[in-house]
Amino acid sequence: MTVAISFELEEVPVKTVIGTIIALLCIVPAGALAFQDDTNANPCQISATRAENIAMRTGPGFDRSILAFLRDGVYTVLNEAEADDGSRWYQLDKDQTLSADQAEVVLEVWIPARRVRLTGNCADVTIPLTIAQVESCTAVVAAGARVPVRNAPGIDTRIIRRLPEGEYGILNQTTIRDNIWYEINPADSLPNQENPRVQTWVSGLRITTDGACEVSPAPEATEEPTPSDS
Repeated sequence: MTVAISFELEEVPVKTVIGTIIALLCIVPAGALAFQDDTNANPCQISATRAENIAMRTGPGFDRSILAFLRDGVYTVLNEAEADDGSRWYQLDKDQTLSADQAEVVLEVWIPARRVRLTGNCADVTIPLTIAQVESCTAVVAAGARVPVRNAPGIDTRIIRRLPEGEYGILNQTTIRDNIWYEINPADSLPNQENPRVQTWVSGLRITTDGACEVSPAPEATEEPTPSDS
């Protein structure tokens, strides 16, 4: 014996369907619909190998105690600081770099910035430098001097070459711990390279300057004209 069962579906109004969808969206957590923060998705990091013998210290500075040497791996950078000698240092996550026993008693872990290269989103970690353009200024290297030219301002940056006696055009300047650093026109400092893209910096302690070396004034803000009532 076969029993036939039939039923009818009620037609649901469109307004009811839309209202149900809106209600469901309201209970979804906001974070589930938002894009991830770029800082978390692409953190500031450095990579190192044991062969590089990068010493981890208890604080920023070569006079701080050595904790251990970095092993092979990628490490998160938490902060940047400047030591008393003007060198720059990166603070690493101690839980990534030390053993569990060491991490319990050590407060901070620091490495010299000149030994590594940053990758990722480091805008909130590194110390920004204020670069100011100069009017018309020349760096003068004395006879017999061999002034180190660096790829960035600071004594812990890489030396590219050494400037012989002569005059070199200055583009910009910045100050680190009361020491003025000058960016030399790469066409002057690297004359054998066509269209050099690298920056070239020298310490103001190693040269004298000639010309109008004052910082260029910032452009004055112009007010929009107020419409007349007439």
